[in-house]
Amino acid sequence: MHMHRAVPFPIYLLPLELFMAAALFVVLFRGIRHGYIRSGVAPEAALFKTSIFLSVTAAWGVVVGWLGLIGLFHATTASIALLPVTFIVPIVVTFTWMRLDESFAAALRAIEGDRWVRVQWLRSFGFVFLFMLASGVLPAVFALPAGIGDMITGVAALGIASRLQRGPGRDLQAAVLWNAFGILDFAVAIGTGVLTSPGPTQLLSRDHPNFAVTTFPLVLVPTFFVPVFFILHILSLQQLGREKSLNRGSAGGVVSST
Repeated sequence: MHMHRAVPFPIYLLPLELFMAAALFVVLFRGIRHGYIRSGVAPEAALFKTSIFLSVTAAWGVVVGWLGLIGLFHATTASIALLPVTFIVPIVVTFTWMRLDESFAAALRAIEGDRWVRVQWLRSFGFVFLFMLASGVLPAVFALPAGIGDMITGVAALGIASRLQRGPGRDLQAAVLWNAFGILDFAVAIGTGVLTSPGPTQLLSRDHPNFAVTTFPLVLVPTFFVPVFFILHILSLQQLGREKSLNRGSAGGVVSST
């Protein structure tokens, strides 16, 4: 097994991640609070409920950041089991919260579909993976699909969000396909990340182990950003499903009335 070594991360990586986190929290705060108010919750209560959820989300980011800082995700048998937990826990917590708190679920349902999509423009910063490939920090088999896939997803998010904002009659299929591509991008990135990281699962890039992906600050990507953006994809697909059902119902009503 490879000994973990220091990774020469670019100096801009942590500030960029902090900017992405701040932008993400601003968008989520505005969107969820808006959803609460649209669903009939008083503004003061909406502010409180939104703050509670985002405080839990921020706490998760702090926890995984600290675990990464002390090296707990470095390639060991324990870390191989721990990394999937950091992906699953936020998803389970979010959807359990929705099941147990109907006002939270109603708030998320009340948020316009374009908001769930537009926030993913932040993934266009995936070009950083290509920069780190060029500087020798990341192996190509991981950096190329992860970086290019994120860039395509992030840039396309703006166009898809604009189409969703046009109102009734818009094409929802493009948004479904975009979500599918964004989720596939995560699957490829996670798969190549696992297969290039030093340890028993390293089947690819054996001459260039991917130490970086399990090292702070880059480890914040698989342990924090990926679960959050994955949840946004699922919420977007749920919203699109509801809108498709409404459109079919409206079309059926028109046919029956004629």
